[in-house]
Amino acid sequence: MVILVEIRCESNSMTAVITTGGPFRGKVFTLTHPSECYNIGKENEEVSISIPLHGRQCGTQSMVSSNTSINTLISSNA
Repeated sequence: MVILVEIRCESNSMTAVITTGGPFRGKVFTLTHPSECYNIGKENEEVSISIPLHGRQCGTQSMVSSNTSINTLISSNA
């Protein structure tokens, strides 16, 4: 399966858009908050997850250099 990940950064959120080479059946989620911050692939070639940048929702961590770090996992049921 071919995976392309595009990150779109806004002032208050970051969206990861995952494009696959075929229907994706699985879950995209953050490692530290998998029950609250996730999206389910519904056999489309694209699935996305939007993560807030401020606060501790979804495991967001502000870095010293003003960057933001979020660990995200893509799990396929195929």
